Amino acid sequence: MNNTLQRVFSELLFPLLGILFWDWGFPFILWYIAIDVLAQLSSGIFIKNYIWEWRKVVVQGIELALILLLIALNSENLGRSFVDFVMYADAGIPQGILLVPLIILSEALRVRMERKTGIKILTVIAQHLARVSVLGMLVALTAFEVKEFYLSIVFLILTGFVIISLKPKVIRI
Repeated sequence: MNNTLQRVFSELLFPLLGILFWDWGFPFILWYIAIDVLAQLSSGIFIKNYIWEWRKVVVQGIELALILLLIALNSENLGRSFVDFVMYADAGIPQGILLVPLIILSEALRVRMERKTGIKILTVIAQHLARVSVLGMLVALTAFEVKEFYLSIVFLILTGFVIISLKPKVIRI
């Protein structure tokens, strides 16, 4: 699957469907993205033969910290917010219990595909810096007490712009 198409689906369409049909709030979307960033960061650090760039790891760490800050600013309790994410039930099934393994499986399949094909798709540092900028803007909007729904929409629009405008680097390994 094309990397851009995969990212559009996982980082834009899936959260948008969550907002429209499953009543996902802004912290819920941020937990989803935080776990995805954590999975990418973990695979980047712990997978053997991974091309490791310390600057990108630092920027991804800042990205994760800003996501957690946004969650903390938009929920009463960070720990309780995570439990709410994991245990949120729609149609009787806790969605978080399905989403977390799905995110981890997605990252594992990406790594496996890269090993099998010998083609590695690397996010460029500009993508992460752009996301840090988007998250910084959202922190500022949160300070102005913008409603969660609007924060979610702004997040998805700006993230979509980052995904479409900044292409990953493809290399042979």
